[in-house]
Order: sequence, then C-alpha cells, then structure tokens
Amino acid sequence: MSGAAGLHATAMIYGESGVLILGPSGSGKSALALALLKPAPELPQGTLVVVLAGEDAKPKLLASSDRSSRYLTIAAIAPIALESDRALELWMLPDHGNPRSLGLVSAVAPMWSFRD
Repeated sequence: MSGAAGLHATAMIYGESGVLILGPSGSGKSALALALLKPAPELPQGTLVVVLAGEDAKPKLLASSDRSSRYLTIAAIAPIALESDRALELWMLPDHGNPRSLGLVSAVAPMWSFRD
C-alpha cells in the first residue's frame, strides 16, 4: 500500500464518542486512557473537625466545616493570651498557588465563621 502511514495510538470509546490518542511508544497513551476512564473518587461526607493546639500543646481552638458547605467555624475552647500588638490570622494554604489570608481573628470572641 503506497502512501499509507502507520500510527502508534490508543483508541477508546466512551458512550457514543471515540478518542484516538497518538504518540510515540512509551509516552503513556495507555496509562492516560485508563486514567480518563477511571471513575472520579467520591468526596468524604460529614463534618471535618480539627483541634488546634497552643505552644503548650494544649487544645486552644476547634475548627470545623461541614463538607457540603463552604463555611469554616472556629471556636475558642481555652483562653488565648496574646500580646497587645499581636493578632491571630487565619490563612488558606491551597494545593497550588500562594497562601491567602482569610482575615484576622479576635482573641476575645468565642466563635468565628469564614466563607471561602
């Protein structure tokens, strides 16, 4: 067959659609096809609770968030002593990107709520 070209590829069908993944041998075409067909993991349900300890390793704050909402609640469970020129600041540390301040937290209020 003159003029014919050989292809190195992985083909997959999903529903009524088809995809052809082209690439050199060993480039991960089959692994990509398997990853695309794998079902997405289910997110855990319920409430996430974190106990934050002070420098003395004793619990000071309780942070909780219902996984179905975008709210975070922080409650003081012990007195927090701060110097007059200091403040508590809540930071979000994303998987990718820079840390982001969510704001200052009062050391005298018993509970705070934040929404992302």
